[in-house]
Amino acid sequence: MVETAVETYGGIDVLVNNAGIQIVGDSQSTTIEEWQRSIDIDLSGAFYCAKFAVPHLVERQGQIINIGSVRGFEGGGGPPYAAAKGGVVNMTRDLAIELGEDGVRVNCINPGYIETPLQDINTDEDVAKAEEHTLLPRFGTPEDIGDAAVFLASDEASFITGANLAVDGGWLAHSGL
Repeated sequence: MVETAVETYGGIDVLVNNAGIQIVGDSQSTTIEEWQRSIDIDLSGAFYCAKFAVPHLVERQGQIINIGSVRGFEGGGGPPYAAAKGGVVNMTRDLAIELGEDGVRVNCINPGYIETPLQDINTDEDVAKAEEHTLLPRFGTPEDIGDAAVFLASDEASFITGANLAVDGGWLAHSGL
């Protein structure tokens, strides 16, 4: 992927790590295979993309924008998802420390309830709980996350790195985090 981007576009300015799946279940019902699949996609995929893109990002003083989740701060959503997204949150901080002196900014967007197909697994009870946690009178949209990513990739965010931006309609504020 990195080679193709460099060959096609001449380099990499921004890497957005946006892959994610959610395995529903508790620690006893989650299989080892489900755990590993979630960690592979939600956490390891972001690490591998960053690892191979970093030399190109350093060249152009680019940015990494990871997509975490409010669940990376407060748990919920199943052990694999919460663990993987918590890892993304902390990997963001660590990469910011590592890459700051090279001029590479690394930030994380942490969505709350966003109306995407990922939410199709939720029950009416899950949706009602999400409504209780979301302070604004609507759920988020993919455009809300995209707008935050565009901002973080822009010159207007040139002094922001290591940040975890909640795009959650107030979810984490409601949780006291």
